[in-house]
Amino acid sequence: VKAEEALAAMGEAAVPALAARLRDSDPVVRSAVAGALGVLRDVARDAVPALVESLQADVSSVRWAAAGALARIGDRIDLAVPALIEQVREEPMSSKYRPLDALRHAGPAAASAVPAVLDLLRNESVRERVAMFLGTCGAVAGEAAVAALADALERGTEVGREAMARALGRIGSSAAPALPALIAALGDGKGGSPAIIGALESIAPRDPQTIRALVAALAGPARREAIAALVRLGPGIVPVIRPRL
Repeated sequence: VKAEEALAAMGEAAVPALAARLRDSDPVVRSAVAGALGVLRDVARDAVPALVESLQADVSSVRWAAAGALARIGDRIDLAVPALIEQVREEPMSSKYRPLDALRHAGPAAASAVPAVLDLLRNESVRERVAMFLGTCGAVAGEAAVAALADALERGTEVGREAMARALGRIGSSAAPALPALIAALGDGKGGSPAIIGALESIAPRDPQTIRALVAALAGPARREAIAALVRLGPGIVPVIRPRL
């Protein structure tokens, strides 16, 4: 904690010297320096090119530290996308979360990484992080991402379903092809209903399919969330829901 406070106090003045140490011959030093740059967050934006170079290091701890730093810095992370895609492909499953988190911070600027991550939605250990990344991409995530998220929603556990639903909700109206999967998930009693209702609201709140699904949900465990979603549609919906209250 004291070291982090000292770095924060030094601020931008520390960045050039730290960035230069990313080329140190000792991988322990390089890993520590990458971690220090991550502590500085967006103040360390000028070190992004050197961190991107570190993503190609032979030593895994350096690569992981660089990916973690890029995730914390955020700014100009689009420069790192090609190397992060390579990390997603090459790192062992237990370490893929590091480049995935960095890609998530890049958001739509990392949309070129979408094809490289879709198959990972089938892996329970990283599924949620992949979904979070796809959600931050928004509409540019594309049709294949929507289809893959819908498929993962149908197959997932309660926690996984929530992550898929939130991602689809963040994609917004472009995720309309996933409406049938969301509606089926809302009615199957397997959990995740609040997140699913939130996704339906974000994607197509006034679609007749959505309204019918919300009305049906009034009889289930997500009754409160369904009422709130229907009320947000405005006073015109009252006659529809009054008989169910």
